[in-house]
Amino acid sequence: MAELRLAGITTVAAANAFLPGFTTRFNARFGRLAADSVPAWRPVPRGLDLERICSLYTEATVLNDNTVRTQGTVLQIPPGPGGRGYAKTRVEVRHLLDGSWRLYRGDQLLVTHPAVAGPPHQSLRRRHYDGPSRRRGDRFTEQLR
Repeated sequence: MAELRLAGITTVAAANAFLPGFTTRFNARFGRLAADSVPAWRPVPRGLDLERICSLYTEATVLNDNTVRTQGTVLQIPPGPGGRGYAKTRVEVRHLLDGSWRLYRGDQLLVTHPAVAGPPHQSLRRRHYDGPSRRRGDRFTEQLR
């Protein structure tokens, strides 16, 4: 920003025209060769699922209707081998960086759901009634009013 101000640039078009020359001068002034020219990265081992590792993790219990509810989203699990369900089974819920969902039972991938568009569903928790309480003492105090 200071370089743009010193050059008297005030428009986006002028800034875009100024950028290539500035980048060349900046790299010539501050650029340094690497102390070690050997790359520090290693290849990803075969069979390692980076998407599973780089995702948000939680565990959940499959409900009786073969669904998992998490973060306002309902995820349906299809029947397993022989048509069996997964009710009451603990599963690993993974929310991937692209917004999609994966459910695992151990190392077995059960289902992949695409990213959900739009706002999350309302919470599935039970709503509390805000009316008068049904406790005996509260009824008595209401009668005195």
